[in-house]
Amino acid sequence: MPSLMGELHALAQGGATGDAGQWTKRDNEIVEILPTGERKVRFVPTSARETPAAIDLLCRNYEQACGSEAVPPLLIVATFVFDFLCIHPFRDGNGRVARLLTTLLLQSHGFQVARYISLERMVEASRDEYYRVLAECSRGWPEGNNEILPWWNYFLSLIRAAYRDFEMQVEFSPARPAKGDLVRHARCSRRWRSSHSPISRRQLVKKVLAELKKRRQVSLVGRGRSARWRVSG
Repeated sequence: MPSLMGELHALAQGGATGDAGQWTKRDNEIVEILPTGERKVRFVPTSARETPAAIDLLCRNYEQACGSEAVPPLLIVATFVFDFLCIHPFRDGNGRVARLLTTLLLQSHGFQVARYISLERMVEASRDEYYRVLAECSRGWPEGNNEILPWWNYFLSLIRAAYRDFEMQVEFSPARPAKGDLVRHARCSRRWRSSHSPISRRQLVKKVLAELKKRRQVSLVGRGRSARWRVSG
């Protein structure tokens, strides 16, 4: 996957820069311009020297998480994208690559909505919230003491909004007979195959699932070890 990231960056940059597709060669800082014009360092990403190793570890952790079935795929993808943004492996264009990765990873887990709805557009429409949540959740990230729940909430809300947008577009499309097939193909119908036992050892995930259930964004099907989580329609 690291090589894929480089290819996506080169495509996103369109060859406009000499370092397209290459990890950053110098340390970066995420700087906020205050209303007074003063520059404030909001976040310091992974150093250029440590970036390749950090990306390799990120990809290994992702593959391991996908193979364990202990955490819902949507949360795995959300966490991967967040850590990618915090590593900030390229000098520029990290956000665009993050959105491309989000689309590819969602599709690899069976969530097809990004084929029909632009996540890039939706992130841009929620730009202020996006940066606020990133700033909040990145505090303490280098030490592993950051809060991830607000980012999960934002990410899941974005995906849910994308499905609603998709269904509205299909509803008012002239090609009405195709609606059923399109919705069945794109709908988030994949079940979250997570038993109570592994989730109970991960209190943060348990907390998130309980909150999503309360909001009726997910539902629990079955009982005991055969219980499965699924996204509510």
